[in-house]
Amino acid sequence: MLNKKFFVLFTGIFLSVCSSYSYSGYSYANPRKAPKQQFVSPVNSDTALVQALNSKRNVTYLEAANLVVVELLPDDTSGREHQKFVTKLSTGQTVQIISNLDMCQKIPVRVGDVVSVGGEFIWTKFGGLVHWVHYDPRKIRKDGYIIYNGNLYCR
Repeated sequence: MLNKKFFVLFTGIFLSVCSSYSYSGYSYANPRKAPKQQFVSPVNSDTALVQALNSKRNVTYLEAANLVVVELLPDDTSGREHQKFVTKLSTGQTVQIISNLDMCQKIPVRVGDVVSVGGEFIWTKFGGLVHWVHYDPRKIRKDGYIIYNGNLYCR
């Protein structure tokens, strides 16, 4: 009788612990944490991004500096929420930057601000975009980033 009570108690505790835990495959760090301050971009040009844009080919990871924000787009709230904005390159071409707000706090950029990014370049029928501008919780790819106003975001 004691064994049956122990089994029922243990099973109840086990099931309540399991039901309160939601497994998503990997965990997100706190995306709202403060950015690292006084950070200098590891690159000083947008050459790699210009080359990717001109060749219309995907690049797993690239870095670009001195991108001027020319348009703030509405956040994408379908699925995982993303912040989106358009930047202008030194050539006058534009590319969209997409930041996953589950992985990074919202960057307080305004039109005219300058950013540097590291991430994956994708060519689409609408043009080029850079995403994965945050750390990779699964450690499969190189961590991306956004540098804005001397602060390192998304790492």
